[in-house]
Amino acid sequence: MRFADCIHRPSPLPTKYLKPSGYAPTYKPTMRPINDACDDDRDIDDCDENDDDCVTVCDRAREIRAQRALFFAFVVAVATWVAGFDVLYSLQDREFDSGEGLHSMPQALGETGAMVASGVLHVVTVGCLAALPFLTPLGWPYWIGFAVITAVLAYEHWLVRPGDLSRIDKAFFDLNGYVSVAFFVFVLGAWWLA
Repeated sequence: MRFADCIHRPSPLPTKYLKPSGYAPTYKPTMRPINDACDDDRDIDDCDENDDDCVTVCDRAREIRAQRALFFAFVVAVATWVAGFDVLYSLQDREFDSGEGLHSMPQALGETGAMVASGVLHVVTVGCLAALPFLTPLGWPYWIGFAVITAVLAYEHWLVRPGDLSRIDKAFFDLNGYVSVAFFVFVLGAWWLA
């Protein structure tokens, strides 16, 4: 079986393909056409498991999918976290939005509805953060950080209640600062220990 024949074959993908000579063990971000990167005349079956010139097509495909999933989970986690606390903070402007004809979530959903929407957004945040260690190797420090972040987000929603927005500044400024610092510190610790 030749390399060029395998790349266009439907799943299951072939288990091995030839690396171009001089290719580093880590993947470089440069993109090259397959025919320029590999020698089509070499036979895939000539590779053995211990050969440094062979890598697994399936492994590379899994790695790319995992990187995309990691990126997606992280982006959704950050976007829903920011949207959730922004909805809480915008509760203060509900009367102004209504008077000026602005269409904000608190104006459209009411105070309680906006708080529920913010809570749902933060639940999605927690779900995405829980998925991260399954997409990239993060050790036990990450789980401590995850617990801290989840507790801080829950406390944020406990502080801000319908009819009492007096502690919105603490919830918005202080607690979200703690979330970002905790995420940074515990991910750095997990990465450092990995």
